[in-house]
Amino acid sequence: MGGSTGRTAPHEARVAAFWDRYTGQARSAPAFLAGHPLVVARAAADVRRLPEVAAPDVRGAGAGAAYLRDVLHRRRHGLSLRTTGAAVLELPGRPGDVLVGSSRATLRRKVRAAERRGLACRPVTDPGEREALLARAHAAEAEHPDPRYRVSAPDNSDLLAFGHWYVTEDADGRALHLAVVPVAGEWAALRYFRTLSWGEAESDARYLASAHLAAALVATGVRHVLDPEPPGTQGPGLRHFQRMVGYRYVRLVAAAQEAASPVRRRVAVGALSLAAAAAGVSLEAEWLLG
Repeated sequence: MGGSTGRTAPHEARVAAFWDRYTGQARSAPAFLAGHPLVVARAAADVRRLPEVAAPDVRGAGAGAAYLRDVLHRRRHGLSLRTTGAAVLELPGRPGDVLVGSSRATLRRKVRAAERRGLACRPVTDPGEREALLARAHAAEAEHPDPRYRVSAPDNSDLLAFGHWYVTEDADGRALHLAVVPVAGEWAALRYFRTLSWGEAESDARYLASAHLAAALVATGVRHVLDPEPPGTQGPGLRHFQRMVGYRYVRLVAAAQEAASPVRRRVAVGALSLAAAAAGVSLEAEWLLG
């Protein structure tokens, strides 16, 4: 896929630009789509050209499989990862290769900066420490200086069900970043990946956590890391960070396609198609509404 070459294909860049435009406007999803049929049609064509990756097999038991199963079936604002494209990190075969290649130049530079600051990332296995970090994460969300990321009453208690926890600390042992990752077979998902405070050190901590997490997951046999949020709910800053650490947009292809959803979906697709027809184009809207 695109992440393995270090090059971003033009159609992938256009998909990212489309989502930047989509998330930068205040209109509802149906209003935006109906009001921009040509833009949507072009984006749909670009999404169809994204590299295909077989979606994870999530038929097994366990918290990781259950989480991934929920993510693949989830819809937010009508958006589904299987129909919009998903940000996926393709991992190398060896932990030592995580920082190898021209596409990892920014990641290497940021990791070196974090290490010069004395930052370190480590796994967290003690239940008591996990509880304490969860409380710290809740406090950080409630106190976030940016209202876009502030949550008045956060609840991430489900994190305690997952086995892979990683904290990034400064030289004094102060927790700067928390990552919690459900794993199912060769797939992992970024259930929680947030700084616990704000500043330049915390920015570097994100990159160090990305590199450390990738190497640790490779060692356990994971080959793909999925960002569970649909691109239509993510801002440009997050998309930029994803590119810097190696995530690329792909199409998740299921072995067996799901049955068509109810009348509501068909009506929405029909309305968008009519809007596109009025503009003189042919629009296939299923990719966006799911």
